[in-house]
Amino acid sequence: MSWKVMEEVSDKTCDVTNSSRNEVQTGFKPAAERDDSPEAQRVLQELEKENEDLSQRSRQLQRKMARYACKAAEANGKLRRSPDLPRDRHDYEVCIRTLSTLKQQVTADSESAQLQAEELSSQLQEKLEKVETEQQELEALWRSAVAALSPHLGEEAARARVEASLRAEKLTQDSLSQVRLKHFKLTLRICRLEAELREEEEEEFNREVLEVKNQQLEAKRRQKELTERKAAEIKQLINENIRVSQVLPKVKEKLCQIQVEVQNKRRQLAEVEAVVMEKKDLLTRTKQARHRLQRDNLRLQERRGLLGNRVLLQDFEDTVDAAEQLENRLETLELQHADMISCCHKLKNLME
Repeated sequence: MSWKVMEEVSDKTCDVTNSSRNEVQTGFKPAAERDDSPEAQRVLQELEKENEDLSQRSRQLQRKMARYACKAAEANGKLRRSPDLPRDRHDYEVCIRTLSTLKQQVTADSESAQLQAEELSSQLQEKLEKVETEQQELEALWRSAVAALSPHLGEEAARARVEASLRAEKLTQDSLSQVRLKHFKLTLRICRLEAELREEEEEEFNREVLEVKNQQLEAKRRQKELTERKAAEIKQLINENIRVSQVLPKVKEKLCQIQVEVQNKRRQLAEVEAVVMEKKDLLTRTKQARHRLQRDNLRLQERRGLLGNRVLLQDFEDTVDAAEQLENRLETLELQHADMISCCHKLKNLME
């Protein structure tokens, strides 16, 4: 807004200055006549173009402010609809404070532009009064110069001489005005570029803030997922611990029962081994008795002959049958002993 006001004031000042100089050059004609030179038209077109660019820039800024306001309203609505209001309240307050700051800044800029416009208007009025005063002084000087030169050169020659001097002065003032106008345009361009640079910096800052907020939201989401996953793992471990604590007493009870059964089997094995040892001793004594009987029988057979004595033959047959029975019983006991040993090995492996 301040740029527009400055351009309007500069246009008015240039118009007034050009009209005043034209009046002086053409013999103080009315101020309605204006300088329609190509240079003035070009400067006017450039100023109008810059004015149009600034107006378009102002409209873009207004649309951007409207988008910011819409986004703030949408964020406000989302916060109202969100079930996680306590968590997003801080972001909502930040948005509200930012919007309030922007409104205050816009209001302050508007007031500053209005004050600047009023100040420039007062300066313009002062310059107009100063130009009017200078014009009157120049008119008086023009009359006095014509009056001073008329006795020497004549009235027409004096008037032509004064007008030539005024035209030369006008050319000098025009070149000076062009330089001032160029300086003013460069100043406006610098101000506009500085404003664009500030706006780009603000947009970059807003983008960085948005990226930081997105990163914070992403970190919160990941933290939430990690917390939920850890909670699920902890819950699973607790359930597993509960199942293990429920199964462990049963396993301990089963182990105690197996240990009792192993001890019983060991006692039975010891008893069976004792019986086997007794049977082995009995078998050994029986074999020894059989060997003695065989030797006796051989000795008797040598003496009498076995076939001639029925009693000895029957006794021999009975002894042989008894020996075979004892051998069969011994083999049965050895098989039982082997089974008991294999059973003991299995129980030992189970216990290990």
